[in-house]
Formats: sequence, C-alpha cells, structure tokens
Amino acid sequence: MKIMKMPVSPATKITYARLKKMDRAAHRDIRTLVGQLVGNAAENRYAPAVMARAVRNPDNFILTARDSTSIVGMATLIAMLTPSGLYGMVEDVVVNAQVRGMGIGRGLMRRLIAEARRRNMLMLELTSNPGRIAANRLYQSLGFQKRETNPYRLMLTRA
Repeated sequence: MKIMKMPVSPATKITYARLKKMDRAAHRDIRTLVGQLVGNAAENRYAPAVMARAVRNPDNFILTARDSTSIVGMATLIAMLTPSGLYGMVEDVVVNAQVRGMGIGRGLMRRLIAEARRRNMLMLELTSNPGRIAANRLYQSLGFQKRETNPYRLMLTRA
C-alpha cells in the first residue's frame, strides 16, 4: 500500500502572536482587514494613533495571524471587569479574504479562548452578522451558543 503525502495546509505557515506595537506595516495590514470586516467606515476610525492606543490598552488582547509577509488575520479579546465578575468580549475577528477557509479563524479563536481561560474569565461573548455563515458555524463549533437577546446600539458622534 502506497502512502500519499498530504499537501501542507497554508495555515501551518501562519504564526500567531499578540500585537504589542503598532508600526506602519501593522497599521496598513489591520486597516485592510478591518476594511474587509466593516467596509469603508473603517477609514476614519482606524487612524494610527487610535490603533496604537488600542494596542497599549491593558484590557485589550489583540491577536494577529501572520504569514511570511503580513498580518492576514486578527481577533481582539476585551476584558470587562464588572461587579458580577470578569467577562470577555470578542471583537474584530477577521481573516483576509484571500486566505479564508484555511483554519486561520479557528486558530485565532482557539488562542483567544485559551487566553480568556488563562485570565480566569467567567464567559466570552461575541456578536456576528447572521450573513457571515462560515463565521457563525465556526463560533458554534467552538461551543458558543446563540442567545435570545435584544441587541441595542447608541451611535455617539463627535461634535
């Protein structure tokens, strides 16, 4: 019986690390990712100074996935300490459209879950657009359960 070698998944060439500094290359790559997530609305919100401040915030854990040349995915864990306990919110989970389907999103989420456990968080919450079918399947496969709740948003504008 001949054993065939399976091709190495491109995801195995990905390295995951916490983003500790916002340099020009990181800013460029993250703007690209966030643009894919939220569209052109990201243009003004993600100025270098704002992104650098998010990276320095001790309540944020911004995890990146890198290939040999750039950041191709990211996810953010936000720690929220309330009187009822320490919770985590997952935000800005995005993988570059050119490399989706290679397990990078799963790699990011597994590492965020591990970080939440390391920090003794009671629970993680996230929201996901129902139209993001693959993302919703991923979250459910990792144990996230859909909640019955009413999401509300108040948009605050600067004067």
